[in-house]
Amino acid sequence: MRADLLKDKMAAGFGGAVLILFLGAYFFLYRPLENELRQAKSAVQSAEARAAHAHQAVVAMGKERARHIAGSDEETSLAMDELTQEGKAKDIRFTAITPKPAETTPEPRYRTLPIELKIEARFEDLGRFLGALENLEKTLVTVNRFRVVPDEKNPGKIKSDVLVRMVALRTDHGK
Repeated sequence: MRADLLKDKMAAGFGGAVLILFLGAYFFLYRPLENELRQAKSAVQSAEARAAHAHQAVVAMGKERARHIAGSDEETSLAMDELTQEGKAKDIRFTAITPKPAETTPEPRYRTLPIELKIEARFEDLGRFLGALENLEKTLVTVNRFRVVPDEKNPGKIKSDVLVRMVALRTDHGK
């Protein structure tokens, strides 16, 4: 009986030691790692949220920048209408009108709209047209490039390539 009692005590002592070892491992090893993992998960979720917010901000900024640079169709249309009406009044024949991407200006209320013009006209009419550009009411126009060649087929006329920059009031009021 004593042997059985000794066996039972040893089994209980061994079981207690295993239980203490298990609890020690749980509280001193597993539990701190579990807490560290929770903190890391929280940090990752926070970083993901910040990254998503930053991505949305970059996308929004990119859209704003694209809208800001491209200009609105309305601005380009108004500028080109005023330009072509003046040309028509001066007997100018536009063979091509190519708007380029809008450019920003130091003043946020304005936008520069470069427009490439290919023109056929008499020399005098072209001179009157270019001189009249300073009198446009809705835009300020500068001629940045000007090339003239004689029209081979029609000696009384010339062909010209002109790059104008029209500074127009933004329809979105600089937003």
